[in-house]
Amino acid sequence: MPSVMLRLALAAALLGGTSGLSALSAQAGANGDRHRTVGNWTIEDVAEEGGRTVRLGRDVEDVHVGYEFWIPREADRIARIGDVRRLTCSHGGGETVRIDAGAAPEAARSDPIEGLAHCSVPASSHGPILDGLEGAYAAAWEWVVEERATAAAGTMRVGPSARP
Repeated sequence: MPSVMLRLALAAALLGGTSGLSALSAQAGANGDRHRTVGNWTIEDVAEEGGRTVRLGRDVEDVHVGYEFWIPREADRIARIGDVRRLTCSHGGGETVRIDAGAAPEAARSDPIEGLAHCSVPASSHGPILDGLEGAYAAAWEWVVEERATAAAGTMRVGPSARP
């Protein structure tokens, strides 16, 4: 999971204006929170103070691959953080992206491959670990786009009290 400090730094940059499927099972919860599974990937959309976070992740043996999208209530950009973790190894980074730039799900696989190599995951394991990533990433991006639209309309449910 990306550090809170990294998320806060990216959110601050966003709010300050800095540039920077297959079969689905869905569950809705309090505060408009949602959870679903696409293949072996878990996607969640949760209310947080000042915005929403959409997380996409998968654990295979001792490897975790994940993305986190921070959608602030008031900004034209989102933060995208990707990370790969394996035992004592962690590799990842974040960037701000314009919502109209698109998800680039076709490039979703190239980001974690670098992290897998950095964490000494054998290349023969990359395919099985990343199986289904493109479809799951596209499904997560759909939720990102939906949440961005709710923010633009002023109806986003955020924070502990989830007030629109």
